[in-house]
Amino acid sequence: MVRQLAAASAVALLFFLSGCTMGGIPQQCSGVPQDSLASCIYIQSVLDQNSFYCYSIGSIENRKACIRDSSDPLAKKRLEAMSEAERQGALEGKKPPEEPQPTQPQPEPQPQEVNVTIIPPTEPGEVSVAELDQELYGAAVQANDLQLCEQIYDHEVLKSCISQVARQKKDILGCDTLSQEEYRLICRMYSQGEIKQ
Repeated sequence: MVRQLAAASAVALLFFLSGCTMGGIPQQCSGVPQDSLASCIYIQSVLDQNSFYCYSIGSIENRKACIRDSSDPLAKKRLEAMSEAERQGALEGKKPPEEPQPTQPQPEPQPQEVNVTIIPPTEPGEVSVAELDQELYGAAVQANDLQLCEQIYDHEVLKSCISQVARQKKDILGCDTLSQEEYRLICRMYSQGEIKQ
């Protein structure tokens, strides 16, 4: 609790000192009609390889597709190869297919392991974990601070933050300050330009 409060205070101080506020949607999508907004956000997030804006998409399935594809360089290449008309339909193609109606009795499905992320509950007046993650992400990218990235709770947002900061800093030695090998590897790849934007 104390750590979260300290992190939130640090983020608030950074925003206060910088005068910066993060928007919920990419600038290229402002003024886009509501029915095309999710598609615009998806396209910009994938092209920029930045999952931050994906959290503005209302549909959970579309948000997951956006987060997944915004950290996938091959998805970016596929999107770049599409015409503008094809891009507009790219997000609709990410929806899971409807399951066909079974014609014969199917065996009982076996229970599968489910990966569950437990988000601690918030008390009235507290900032939610997702909001804190977004604030930390914005502050870390603006300050080029990998240590702020590591304070992010959501794994996908954390990896996106590391990739953005590493791409901006291009300081491979700074990657060694990260606590986990997975994060150091991501940082090195983006710092060296092995994964291009």
